Amino acid sequence: MTDTPARPDAGDACAEARLCAELLALGQGFSRWSLVLAVLAIAALIWGTPGPASLGALLVSLAGGAMAAYHALRVRLDAALFDDWARRWMRPDAWPAEDLAAFDRALAGLQASKREPPAARTLAQRCAGARGMLMRQVLFTLLQTLSLLTAALVSA
Repeated sequence: MTDTPARPDAGDACAEARLCAELLALGQGFSRWSLVLAVLAIAALIWGTPGPASLGALLVSLAGGAMAAYHALRVRLDAALFDDWARRWMRPDAWPAEDLAAFDRALAGLQASKREPPAARTLAQRCAGARGMLMRQVLFTLLQTLSLLTAALVSA
């Protein structure tokens, strides 16, 4: 196995980036649901009189919501990047490998660290990382949902 990413065909790269962007767009629905849950938890804290167990569950729900929000922002950024790449790579003069390398250089320029930049990743590896971010967003939203339900059940 080589350390350098394979140079994908522009048509294949376009299709892969489009598919990844569409998959990541699912995160928007989870983001909206998480926001609704956060509003409900805050309302319960402000206007309710939660007992200790209910208070703990509400706080866990809010913490899960904060983590879900962070991951939602990352997923939204990744969705926009993959969408942009898919649009760029539809053109006949597209060079996906060069675009990915330019992105990596720009990203390294934003980091204040003096450590060695990470090895170049293939488009498939980037998409897998973005899918992992989406999965974590979903899991934190699920934690948020279950915690809010627990708060409602123990206070009833």
